[in-house]
Amino acid sequence: MKRFLIYFLIVGGLLFQCTTAAPAESKTVFAPRISDFAVTFSDKPVIIEFESTTTDGVPLKGMRAEVFVQAAACFQRVEVTPMPAGFAENQTKESAMAKMREYAIHNGFVAPEFTWEITSIGKRAAMRATKVFDDHGKPRAATFQSICYYGRSSLFMVYVGAPSESYPPTRIVEFLESVRKNEKK
Repeated sequence: MKRFLIYFLIVGGLLFQCTTAAPAESKTVFAPRISDFAVTFSDKPVIIEFESTTTDGVPLKGMRAEVFVQAAACFQRVEVTPMPAGFAENQTKESAMAKMREYAIHNGFVAPEFTWEITSIGKRAAMRATKVFDDHGKPRAATFQSICYYGRSSLFMVYVGAPSESYPPTRIVEFLESVRKNEKK
């Protein structure tokens, strides 16, 4: 699925820019009951349940929501996984940064930058990096961000990406700024 999405990011319109905000009527709030957090997508996301394995072999089950805006060549994805109560208290800057480094290496990102902060909605680890793709013999760069929010009983991973020459587009900025505590929980 990841390769399919990346293929469309590059081939399906890398030269377009995602500079306009999404119309208000197309925005969709994603706030599943299993999540401590919510986010507003720029369009209606495709939502699926998933099973995956972390880079250190831990199986995960959760829910994924994603939007790919082909005309804008950008994507927005959230993966939420229920975790044991009190999970966030055990997360440290060192453990979070180690996971983000593993993620960057595993996905072949170039020049990753990592941050850790405690915000008004909780602990947050982030990675921003570039990946260069071959687009019919021409190198094309895309910028990706991955942000992990540690909730009381869930892990909320936000992924975004767009062509580097237009990063960050308005849709992505609005998406990232829309993350908040889930009022349904």
